[in-house]
Amino acid sequence: MFGWLFSPNTMANDYSFDESKLNTLVEQTKRNSQAEEIQRRAKMLKDSVVNSVVKHANPFSEEKKESQQRNGILYVFISKSVPLNTLRRYAKEINKRQLGTMVINGFVDSADNIKPTMAFTASVIKADESCEGSQCRMLNVAVDINPILFQKYNIKSVPAFVYSEVKQETFCEEDMKSVNDAIVVYGDSDIYYALEQINQHKPNKEIAQILGEKHQL
Repeated sequence: MFGWLFSPNTMANDYSFDESKLNTLVEQTKRNSQAEEIQRRAKMLKDSVVNSVVKHANPFSEEKKESQQRNGILYVFISKSVPLNTLRRYAKEINKRQLGTMVINGFVDSADNIKPTMAFTASVIKADESCEGSQCRMLNVAVDINPILFQKYNIKSVPAFVYSEVKQETFCEEDMKSVNDAIVVYGDSDIYYALEQINQHKPNKEIAQILGEKHQL
């Protein structure tokens, strides 16, 4: 998968980075529409942020997650337009069972400045919404900036839910066509309800297992 991936390790509020270098890389990325080039430059951008963020990440849950044994992954497509309470509810559900990854279509407000995107992401994955400052504990939830995933699954509105049977996405032309039968659930629904809808239309053993484990809780 490519794109910028924000995780609890990059959510310290007292981060600092070389904005000039970062903005130059962003502009270069925006001007290039080829998937392979986007992937290479996006990795450079991600590394630039990760390497410049203060190196003391906020603590987060280290509970054993059964999701590591799954081959597939749930994508929850979101944007800043979705109510924050809804986004936080999704983040808590994902964190509890490590169900998947939240995906946004691009930078928040502007690609010229990464700070609004990091602030938005932090507001979504903070464990305690009332917490302020750099010591807030973050949920173990990743937020991926990945417009190619929006394109691949033809996402028309958010929130939207897709279960991919593979965690390592590819973006060749043939693969992009192969997801035409992907089940997309739209609307502000419970994550488990979305999984039930996906499983009804396209049965999946991993989804069935997730739903079965949920009923045992």
